Amino acid sequence: MQITQSPLIPESLQLTSVMDRYLMQLTLCVKHKDRRGLDRLIADNSVFTTIEWSLLLDILREWRNSDGQQSSVLDDIWQIDFKEKPVDIENFLHDEFYYGRHVDGIFPVWVDELKYVCDPKNGIREWLFTGSLGCGKSTTATLANIYMGPYRLSHLRNPSEYYGLQGDSPLVFGIYSLFKYASKDLNFMKMRNMLDQIPYFREKATRNMRKSEEIEWPESNLKVVCGSDALHTIGQDVFSVLMDEANFMKENVGRSKTKSKLEEEAGQAQKLYDETRARLDTRFARLGVPPGLMMILSSRKSQDSWLEKHIREHRTAKGVHVSEYAIWEAKPPVDRNGRVTYTGKKFIFRLPTRNDPGKVLDEDDILHMGDKWIKVPVEHAEVFRRMPLAATRNYAGLATEGFNQFFETMTYVEDCTSAKRKNPFPAESLEIGLHSPKKLSDYYNRKMVCLIRDSVYLPKHYPTLARAIHVDGSISGDATGIAMVCACGVTIAQEFDATTGEITQVLRNKVMVDFVLQITAPRQGAQRGKISMLKIVEFIHWLRSFLNYPIQKVTYDGFQSEYQIQLLESAGFEAKNLSVDKTTQPYETLKAMYQDGSINQYHHQLLYDELSTLEEVDMRGTRWKIDHPPNGTKDVADSLAGACYNAMNFEVAGSAEVRAKILNQKPRSQAVENVVEFGRGQVDDYSGRLTHIQQGQGFVDINDPEYWSDDNVEHP
Repeated sequence: MQITQSPLIPESLQLTSVMDRYLMQLTLCVKHKDRRGLDRLIADNSVFTTIEWSLLLDILREWRNSDGQQSSVLDDIWQIDFKEKPVDIENFLHDEFYYGRHVDGIFPVWVDELKYVCDPKNGIREWLFTGSLGCGKSTTATLANIYMGPYRLSHLRNPSEYYGLQGDSPLVFGIYSLFKYASKDLNFMKMRNMLDQIPYFREKATRNMRKSEEIEWPESNLKVVCGSDALHTIGQDVFSVLMDEANFMKENVGRSKTKSKLEEEAGQAQKLYDETRARLDTRFARLGVPPGLMMILSSRKSQDSWLEKHIREHRTAKGVHVSEYAIWEAKPPVDRNGRVTYTGKKFIFRLPTRNDPGKVLDEDDILHMGDKWIKVPVEHAEVFRRMPLAATRNYAGLATEGFNQFFETMTYVEDCTSAKRKNPFPAESLEIGLHSPKKLSDYYNRKMVCLIRDSVYLPKHYPTLARAIHVDGSISGDATGIAMVCACGVTIAQEFDATTGEITQVLRNKVMVDFVLQITAPRQGAQRGKISMLKIVEFIHWLRSFLNYPIQKVTYDGFQSEYQIQLLESAGFEAKNLSVDKTTQPYETLKAMYQDGSINQYHHQLLYDELSTLEEVDMRGTRWKIDHPPNGTKDVADSLAGACYNAMNFEVAGSAEVRAKILNQKPRSQAVENVVEFGRGQVDDYSGRLTHIQQGQGFVDINDPEYWSDDNVEHP
């Protein structure tokens, strides 16, 4: 789109910086209908010469005759600093030369918010985003950052000079996150992709395309900078800021060396806010109006998190705008393809408290005095029943009151527990020390879980399907947990996609728990001795070589497990290190499996007790951790979470057919996996993957149900 330029002011008329400032103040007073400010400016006529007063009267006369819409003289003044006038946010969003080709991908509620916040007459200098996941916060903030930053400034002839900055340092658009790499990987890539989609930035304000890892405009001396804390703002002329996941930044970064021990330094989010806010207010405040925009985003956490406190303190402050939406408030009831998203029917949900995870109210339920509740579309009923606390944060976009129990309800764990299956060990916890006379294999009830075929032990349940083992190790003090599971099938599960805000179908393996066990060291007087880690390695060998469990992967938790891992690797096992403390993903996987009913286990009271007391712990804002309460344990739970996490990546026969149902395509033929032929009584110590055994004169497929016709064979 071509914008027509007005003729420049004749060179004979030299406007002073005082007059320039005066006219800009006058323009602001007229736009905001500030009568007192206008009277004050008119009374101060000492700053103008006769010719300057004549020019001012021409501007006012043209403004009056055009009903305040335009003035050719004022247009001329604009062109002293601007190459051309930037379009307003309305045109930027809908004109195809700008973002018009893509604006349909933004929820309408955010289009309205952008028009309000990016309109200079509303004077918004700080935009606070919170609410549900997947409602469009990040995309909206990035678009606002582009419009208020590189788009508008690229129209200036010399941005640094316009704002009175010294030197040749670039004007910076900051993108900050919890970790520097996260701000670069996520928001940086989003901004770069959006810039490259806009024709204006391809034709008139092209960034330096030779630097794919940076975003900069050398001609205008503009640059995008990523960071994670206040140190990354030092020496930078920060013009606008996008600060993401503020609630998850470190709440406390240590004690100041120059202050008393009681005076702790501010948290990461607060320090970053203070530093960038000060730079915006002092370096770029032109005529008392900071031109840049500070945007702070975060999904909802607890009511004590940083952004929640910040919103409570600044919600009504001048120049601050707060946007907070539930997913159903952001998404339209009918999408752009005409599909109905919400029918309008709703149910009542009682909000969580510190002692209650929340509840979907049935007809017989009643609300008590002091209960808080919301109405939720029926389309989200299932997720609010299954995960009330997470749904409150992620779907309703509401901060919770500190309820931190990881398993909000144990109903799903109970539903996945089979009363028919028994523990193959005589107890849930065994003492196995360095000098214990018995081995773990001596306690394992092979008659319960195995059959003998042609003098070969085979697992009774799914004898050819891969197993995963995880050991949560310790030598002394804490107990050790060990679990083995089998990936025995596939199921279609539903997951919430935080990027799109949609409920999506995913393929998830079904898992059968072969066993879970706690191992402790025998007591030696008042103290416990040491657990024999070699006996655990020996037991894993025995499971594969003697009982013929097809063990595909073994993982250990802890740096002290390197020796055991090397022993298993030398014997042909795939053995690795996996920490369930450094990431919540193994526990998130385990929780999802219980909720989907894709795990089958026997009753194990110690496991149940550990799962029921697990807590989500905020590690001072650096990350989340699933931990036990004081004086509690989670060794067995850790081992099960690690084993299930390993099994999720196994290929299972039949998965192609299920995947085809999701993709609505014809399934491809899939060969039986892990096929290895064995002679009579032969066992491969290295693979342990039995698919055929010899019976009589030929080979019989042991996946054939007729082969397993014994009454005591059970496939859960």
